[in-house]
Parts: sequence; structure tokens; C-alpha cells
Amino acid sequence: MDRLIELYRKYRGRDPQKVTPITAAASNRKYWRLDDLVGTIGTDRKENKAFIALSGHFVDRGLPVPEVLGVSSDGMAYLQTSVGNESLYDVVIRLRDDEGRFSPGAERLLEQGIDMLARFHKDGSPQLDFAGCCIRPAMDQRAVMWDLNYFKYCFLKPSAIEFDEEKLDADFIRLAQLTSALPTDGVMLRDFQSRNIMLGSDGSLAMIDFQGARRGAPHYDLVSYLWQSRLALPEDMRNRLVDRYIRQAGIEDADEFRSKIPLFVMLRTLQTLAVYGFKGLVEHREMFVKSIPTALHNLVGLDEALSRFPVLKDVVLRLSRLPRFVRHTQDEGLTVTVTSFAYKLGIPVDNSGNGGGFVFDCRAIHNPGRFDRYKPLTGRDPEVIEFIEANPDAGAFLSAAYSMVDGSVERYLQRGFTSLSVCFGCTGGRHRSVYCAESMARHLRERFPSVRVRLIHREQRLTFDFPPR
Repeated sequence: MDRLIELYRKYRGRDPQKVTPITAAASNRKYWRLDDLVGTIGTDRKENKAFIALSGHFVDRGLPVPEVLGVSSDGMAYLQTSVGNESLYDVVIRLRDDEGRFSPGAERLLEQGIDMLARFHKDGSPQLDFAGCCIRPAMDQRAVMWDLNYFKYCFLKPSAIEFDEEKLDADFIRLAQLTSALPTDGVMLRDFQSRNIMLGSDGSLAMIDFQGARRGAPHYDLVSYLWQSRLALPEDMRNRLVDRYIRQAGIEDADEFRSKIPLFVMLRTLQTLAVYGFKGLVEHREMFVKSIPTALHNLVGLDEALSRFPVLKDVVLRLSRLPRFVRHTQDEGLTVTVTSFAYKLGIPVDNSGNGGGFVFDCRAIHNPGRFDRYKPLTGRDPEVIEFIEANPDAGAFLSAAYSMVDGSVERYLQRGFTSLSVCFGCTGGRHRSVYCAESMARHLRERFPSVRVRLIHREQRLTFDFPPR
């Protein structure tokens, strides 16, 4: 923060009057608003260098991105202009009606984003030094394989389904060959999606996340924008926006261009599932877990393209049928997330955006983990359940927890709130906390049938989703 203050002081000749943090999504970078400017603290010097260089290039080409105003001597902090206070995603979602339909105003904003993307692809490439790109200068076969292996290790393996790794790799290699073989000299922004596009006070749009840019096929950016899982655009709107991009970008063979889109939907969705897997299934950040069912639904819908990769198709179908990844058509109503955890690994963070919730300490309950015969078991096993329930203190503890949580659930339902977090912690997150979390989830399902209950045993990497009855 001192570095950002110093950069601001050098640029403005005074200290900022107000400094406020800006919430980031998947990125590890940290952002602050310093009066009317934005300060960034990065974690990767090479990534920072790429962003700063690309910003200078795009500004010179007249493209809408933040302008970097100052960089710290160590290259880890920089000051930039602010291009808006609200993302395109937030604005478009707000312009949906009660049934989830997008208004004409929302579609006009999305069209504006398409026009901006076409400008980047046409005007952003000339004189761009691709050798200075952050990771690789092009989205070649090696770069694609990195993304596919990211999916395998950060989503597929934590999901705990069985698969033939050698045969799946053969499908991955074929997909990488097909998507990297398209000839292109243009820039691919890599993460062109509505959360990374800001809406200015004058109605203009600007791209804020482009440090991963490199040479690549334009299909990838178009798919990133129109197949964003949480945005869930209807198919007819997607088709209109694809047609608009083809016109604005001057694509000569429109049919050939469209024929390649499903391959890039597949590639981009697998890459985003890798992010959701790492941030959601590994780091247990709920907002990413919520995006998984829609992303899998998008993949399953690519039946013809997916059939070219039989092992991958089998894996995707089995993933989509797991109870915790079943797609629900509505996301309204209250979800209570009940989590067991080990205190030595930290208290779970409520990533629903609301913060807070209950955290109950189960360590006063007699610990079955002290006995060898119970050590390999968990609080879901009958022997452990019998041991814990033989202690009257456990029943009194849960009764008090039920009373407190029930009161909150009743008031949350009355006030239309959508998320409540309830956590139970013990020493190892294996016996007492698991038993209490299971008991609380069962109690809530019986007492409040209209509430969705999500049960997470963090240390066992188990998640169960119980929809309203």
C-alpha cells in the first residue's frame, strides 16, 4: 500500500483523500481505489510487465483500456486510470426481468461489447510485440495442453471420478491440435468476458484484464464473452451476437468461422471449469462452485462436437450427473451452506458475497479421534455417531445450535435473503465437526423444506446439494 500511496503522490503531488479496497474475483492481484484512480498490487512481476506494456500499446492504438500512470521500482505495483465503477456483467444481470429474460437495453450493451471486441481484433494487433506476452507469445498446442491439464488436475481429479488418463490425454491432444491449427496473426485477449469489462459514467465500455493476451484465434475471445456460465445468454441472443461480430470483424467465410466455434466453446469451458475447480472445490469458494453446473450443461449441449472426443464426452456426462453438479433452473430462494472443517486449517470463508454466518466450536464434545478404533472413520460412520450420541453434551450443544440457526433462517426467509453460512469446527475436521454438520443439514431439510441445503465436509472434499422439496 505504501508503494501505491507513493505513486499517487508522485502523480498528483499530494496524498489521496480516500483509499478503498476493490473486491477481486478469481485473481490474486489486489486492487484499491485511490480517489478517482486505481492502484494494483500484483503477485507476478512478468504478468505485471505484460499488463503495463499491453496497456501502453492499446492506448496508443486508441483502444479502451486503463492507462498506466506510474509503476513502482520493483515492478510489483502500478497506478492506472479508472474506467468505471461497475462491470458489464453486473449491469446486464440487473437488466433481467423476474423470469431471467434480458431486456433490449441489456442486449444493446452486449452488442457494444461485441463491437469493442471486433475493434481489438482489428486494431490491436499491428505493431504489437508478441514476444513480450506474459506466458507464451501464441495460443499454440503447448498452451492449450496446459489449460486441458489444468482442468484434469484442478477439476476432474478433485471431483473424484474414475477415468482412463492415457485415453483422455489422447482426446486432449486432438483438441489441442484442432484449436491451435487455425492460422491467425491477430491478438487474442484471453479473458474477454463481461466481468472484466467496465461501464463508464458516459456509457462507454473498457477492458481491464488483458495481461494474458497473445497471438491466437478470435473464436476464443468471442466464446469467452458469449458462453460465460453465470451470464447464461439464451441461444437466439448468442446467435445474433455472433452474426454481429462476423459483420463487425469483416470475417469473409462466415460458415467456416461458425463451424469452429463449438471446439472453442469446449476448450474455454474446460479452462473455466479448471478455475472453478481450483477456486471452488479446492479453496472452497462458494461463488465458483455455483458456476459449475451451468458450465457442465454448456459442455453437454455440445453433443456433436463432444462426440469427436469419446473419452472426454464420457467424463463430462458422468460429471454432469453428480448430485452436487446437477443444474437447477432457478437460483432463487435461500441456500444454507453447512460446512465441517479443521481449526488447524483455518475457518472457512463465506464467499457468497454476504460474509458472516455461524461458526460453532465442537472441540468441547468428547473426541472419538483419541481412540485407535475410530481414527480411520469419520462422523458419518455409525460407530462414531453412536460414540458421540452416547455423550449428552453433544445433544445439548446441537440443540442450542439448532435454536440459533432456526431463528436466522426464519428471518432470512421473511426478508428474502439468499445465503446463510453455518460452520462446525473441531481439531481435525473428521469426527465431531462432520457429525454436527450432518446433523444440522438433516435438521434444516426436515424443518425448512423450501430451503436449499448445501453440505460440505471440507477436509474430506465432499459436497452434497439438497434442493428444496
